[in-house]
Amino acid sequence: MITPDSFEMIETVSREALEKHPVWAHFESPEDRRTILGWGIAPEVVDGEISRYEYCGPPALYPVLELDPFPSQRHLIVGVTFESSGGIRCAGYLLEPHAFGIFVGDDEFCLNRNLVELSEQVAVRLASALDTDADLLFPLRYTSELRDQQGIAIQGTLETFW
Repeated sequence: MITPDSFEMIETVSREALEKHPVWAHFESPEDRRTILGWGIAPEVVDGEISRYEYCGPPALYPVLELDPFPSQRHLIVGVTFESSGGIRCAGYLLEPHAFGIFVGDDEFCLNRNLVELSEQVAVRLASALDTDADLLFPLRYTSELRDQQGIAIQGTLETFW
């Protein structure tokens, strides 16, 4: 897990980032800076990290260090393990309420409930990467060792949505 002494921001989520730390958030406002400072990160470290990502791309991601209680902020990226109905397990993440990412080898497969046709195509490629039939993927169950604000384990099922 990342600690205040090892704090750093990243550009995109990856399997390696989720292995280092289970929850990431988009840096979007001065409130995010205040939150990070509240974890005991030195202001010069925070500002140095922010300045590395002052560009026209997507917002940088920062590790959410306070997980108990689980944060209430929106757009958290939570590391989970997916298991297909056929028993295949893969690392991945949730970006609730719409997006999911699954890692297979060096590839990332993203599903989004708002992008139905694209997600259906991605599911076919995912099944191929896993050397299985697309019918054996869903439902995809996801689990995490983390607990939400009510103390309930973060878990659920991703049914097909196309």
